[in-house]
Amino acid sequence: MLPSPVDATTAKRKLVDTYDNPSYEDPWDAVEDYEHVQRYTAAHPQQGSQAVSTATDLPRGRIRSWVDSDGMPDCYRGLQTALTNGWILDSWSDETARPMAMLAAWTLASGSINEHWTPTWVTDGDDEADALRHHADRANVVIEQAREAEDDRPAEWRPAESASVLGRVLYTWLGHRGDKNHAVPFPAFLESAPDQIRLDFARVHTQQRGIIRDDRPDRFVQIMAERSEGFRRALKELLQSVVGNPDDIRGDSWPLRIYGDAIDTLRQYPELD
Repeated sequence: MLPSPVDATTAKRKLVDTYDNPSYEDPWDAVEDYEHVQRYTAAHPQQGSQAVSTATDLPRGRIRSWVDSDGMPDCYRGLQTALTNGWILDSWSDETARPMAMLAAWTLASGSINEHWTPTWVTDGDDEADALRHHADRANVVIEQAREAEDDRPAEWRPAESASVLGRVLYTWLGHRGDKNHAVPFPAFLESAPDQIRLDFARVHTQQRGIIRDDRPDRFVQIMAERSEGFRRALKELLQSVVGNPDDIRGDSWPLRIYGDAIDTLRQYPELD
């Protein structure tokens, strides 16, 4: 899990590390070898794969498609896709930073990343679907509906393009894929993220996980999850840090409860310019 998604050098390596390449113990070596071959062929455009293999001391079978056609390592292709779409951040002021954080929050709260690295998100009603589409669009993500809403199941959405690359990037932010359980970690990047990113994340999480309890004398929003005690403490600290009165966030065990003005602060999806 990335301690900070805006450390671009580390973010690139963490993304590449999610790929398996049978020719390399370290997938980053494939990136460096490919770039080395591309620099050499740019300077020697007439040479074929055998000559390039000899000059670069790399097996011809490995680089043939890099030289004689448009082949490249999967990890390099994925890295370029992520860079082109702005999913690798240079700073929190990047245009895609806030919407990417919102997609990460949505994934953690009610979505998932499956064994094929495809992320999915759920929505309850048209307003939520509009919010998800807006956030995804601002992150340069085209989404499509994977499942329509049914009586006991919400609508589900997934990326229409480059799904596994986005899933890998989100994995580097969240440090988890597959079924949700007590082992799900709380995102480390929120410790050092700017206040706006922390508020955005808290709002998406509350909207996705929070349930209004109007049946009690004191109205509150309840957040329940099958997560660890460490996750609960970190989530509580996040919520307390972004509201006016930290005492409005309560719960020394699951569930967490949100009272007073904090409800108005957190029960809304972030607005993007």
